[in-house]
Formats: sequence, structure tokens, C-alpha cells
Amino acid sequence: MGALEGAGFAATDQDSRVGFVRCAMRVAPWISEMKLRLLVVALLLANIGFYAWSRGGLALFGTEPDRFAESEPQRLQQQVRPQLLVIRPGEPIKP
Repeated sequence: MGALEGAGFAATDQDSRVGFVRCAMRVAPWISEMKLRLLVVALLLANIGFYAWSRGGLALFGTEPDRFAESEPQRLQQQVRPQLLVIRPGEPIKP
């Protein structure tokens, strides 16, 4: 029995593969935890960016949603025969 066998290293080829798998299993949770943290940070940054964009916070950089690019005069010009719209009172709601 060699001095390194107790530390997860083995003497034969078959045993060395088993030792490598044991070592990889100890490292794998750390790697997957790191990837998960990176994914969470990336999604958080994407959400913050979308929130800023949707509220018009990025208009300074030339990116803004269409609803902020439109103003009332353009909307009035887009209306098709608005005089035909008639608003009628509805029936009262019965309790």
C-alpha cells in the first residue's frame, strides 16, 4: 500500500480511475455551486436591466420602449375616425 492511497490515489489503473472519480465528486459540488451563483447573478442583472429599460431609465443611452417614444400628438394622428366613438352610460350593477 503506497503512501498516497489513503489520500484518494491508487496504485493500479483501475484503482486510479476510481480515485479520480472520488476526487471529481469532491470538486463537482463546488463547480456546480459556482455555476449556479453565476447563473443567479446573470439573471438578476438581466432583470435589473429589463426593469430599467421598461421604465425608461435607459433613454439617456438611446434605448427606450415604444410607449415612451410615442407622445400624444402622434397618437392623435394615428386615430381613425374618432368622432364615431360614442360613450354610453352602462346599466347600474345590481348587488
